[in-house]
Amino acid sequence: MDEWFENYAKVKVRPPSRQTYQRCIDNHIKPSIGKIPLEKPAPLELQNLYKKLLASGRIDRVESEHQAKGLSPKTMRNIYRNVVSAMKLAKAQRLIATDPTDGGPCRIGI
Repeated sequence: MDEWFENYAKVKVRPPSRQTYQRCIDNHIKPSIGKIPLEKPAPLELQNLYKKLLASGRIDRVESEHQAKGLSPKTMRNIYRNVVSAMKLAKAQRLIATDPTDGGPCRIGI
């Protein structure tokens, strides 16, 4: 995700979007699947990530104390799009043989 962000997303999007992408990566994607080798995540692992984030992905902060524990649909769309874009680029660059996001529609509840 770091490589995708630095070499692809960061140069193609405006600063506010960059900040959103970076927050999604640092707060949600890397803590959940960041240690899994690039070629290893299966569609089911990604689906489990989305399910977990929808149910309890909100980071504990004072300002989020009275909010639902799951992430908003907008945040989920951002995370999903980041993962899909990163995987498609990895496949195009031949870093992975198959794209785990290519297995049909993913149910993220948005």
